[in-house]
Parts: sequence; structure tokens; C-alpha cells
Amino acid sequence: MKKLLSLLLMVLMLLGGAAFAEENEEDTTPAVAPIVTFKSGFYVGYLDREIKITVSCKNKNSATVPEKYLELRNHRGEVLERAFWRNPRYDLTFSVYVTEDMLGGNKLSVWLDGEKVNETDSFAAFSDISLPRVTRLTPL
Repeated sequence: MKKLLSLLLMVLMLLGGAAFAEENEEDTTPAVAPIVTFKSGFYVGYLDREIKITVSCKNKNSATVPEKYLELRNHRGEVLERAFWRNPRYDLTFSVYVTEDMLGGNKLSVWLDGEKVNETDSFAAFSDISLPRVTRLTPL
């Protein structure tokens, strides 16, 4: 009877170890980062207002990075906005609130985990709408 119990216990331990080994196997499929493109090459925003900047994934079928934050950065490397991206099949929109330190021209890029993931940069011009307009003068 003791031999039967010890044999049964040994079989259970082996089955449990096999199940544990299957659970802990790492997925060796490499993650494919998304390649994003801006919907527009040029954006215009105004001080103390919000601007929406939309990107779409070029490699929708092969991108495998699940549920991550993408960062919209300017040419100085400052993060203007972070947006959570669940599914590369849908566009992602960044909502950026324009502040005084952002005024002027800004080259925009999208980053994921410290790597740039957009093909071409976009440009954004931010201005203070309360400033008087510049009119074109014609020479006499």
C-alpha cells in the first residue's frame, strides 16, 4: 500500500512539474513595433487651446506591441502628450494643450519605449491668437 501511495505521489509531482514548465515557457515571438504616420504634415494651434494630432499605424497587421503608451514629442525631446494605444487597427489621437513655452515652430515625432516609431516627422506652428495680425504691405 505504501508503494502504491508513493508511486501515486510521484506521478502527481511529475504532472504538476510539467504543467508548471508549460506555464512558464516564454513566448519567443519577437514583438513588432508599430510604424505610425501623421494624418497631416502640418498642424496649427493657438495658445491656451487644445489641438488634436492624429496618427495611424502603417503596419496594422504585423504590429504586435500590446497596450502601450505612445508619446508625442517635439524637436527638443519634450513629451507633449502620452496616449494609451490598445489596438493598432484604429487611429490614435493626441490632445495637446498649447502653452507659452510651446509657441513657435515644433517638429513632432512619436515614440514608444524610447524609440522613434514614425516614418516622417510632422510640423506644428503654435501662436498666440491675441497678438495683432501681420498684414502684407505692397510697395508703392
